[in-house]
Amino acid sequence: MSPPRKKTKEDKLMRPQPDGVIRLEVKEISNLSVDDDSKRSPEVIVKGVPCTLFVWRDTDDLCAQFYPWINQKTPWSIDVKTEYIIVHPDSTRNVSLEEENTIGKKNNHAIASLMNWEDIVSSEKGFVKDDNITIEVRVWISNMRGIKMLPHFDFTDPND
Repeated sequence: MSPPRKKTKEDKLMRPQPDGVIRLEVKEISNLSVDDDSKRSPEVIVKGVPCTLFVWRDTDDLCAQFYPWINQKTPWSIDVKTEYIIVHPDSTRNVSLEEENTIGKKNNHAIASLMNWEDIVSSEKGFVKDDNITIEVRVWISNMRGIKMLPHFDFTDPND
């Protein structure tokens, strides 16, 4: 597997802001084994859709999954662009991987193999700090089809 490409300043300046960002700090990364369950981020609402980031160790890689929690019986789909980022303690050395997927009722997630496990835990690469690593996914959602949106009420806001 080839390493993900680092982003240039020009790439970042030309891109629109993401619709949502999900961030997950995986604690005790050195104890994450192939047989472990995945680690799950708190739920984040992106364009009205509840979404989660899952991270787990595969045999040779650290993997991530963007998952929209759409639970309905009728067909639905969304076009999703994701940018998975392995956050380096020195933020100038972040590594990212971009993907575009159409996610729907039958294929309801986007999975990415982020980086070779040995590179993740390598002290030379320096992604692990205090046995923790941070993974982020930036999400752009477009072409939402067949999704029944529920009204959202914020009871902490007196104007809602």
